Amino acid sequence: MKKAFQLFVLIVFLLILIIGVILYFNPFELRNKIIGIAINHYLSTETLIENEDIVENAKNTIEEKVIPKAQEIISSDKNPLLNEEQEKKLESFGVNIENLPKTISPEMGACFIEKLGQARADEIIAGSAPEALEFIKARECLSK
Repeated sequence: MKKAFQLFVLIVFLLILIIGVILYFNPFELRNKIIGIAINHYLSTETLIENEDIVENAKNTIEEKVIPKAQEIISSDKNPLLNEEQEKKLESFGVNIENLPKTISPEMGACFIEKLGQARADEIIAGSAPEALEFIKARECLSK
């Protein structure tokens, strides 16, 4: 019995020594292979079932909540006075399109023409996107 116990202790000691040598010296890139095998085994077996449930829940959430909301955002017109090009251009300047007026008063129109000129005002009304300097010039007209 004593010899069997000594043999068992010797085998455990040698295994610990071999693992220590592999981890410290990394002969033949064994450390990387062992760690890679351990990680792949863990990822492929234990978390596969959990991941399938998570993926299924995520798909359901996307189908039920995200896709309808995205379609609502895409289809919604942030400002009825602006076309898509104008909205994108103003958003690129950092303008919150939803805070712009939804209607233009006669005073606003007159101020707009005064600041930008009749020709450019007509182009913007026809759908041309305003430039940054034009928006800066005309922004005080928005509060009239």
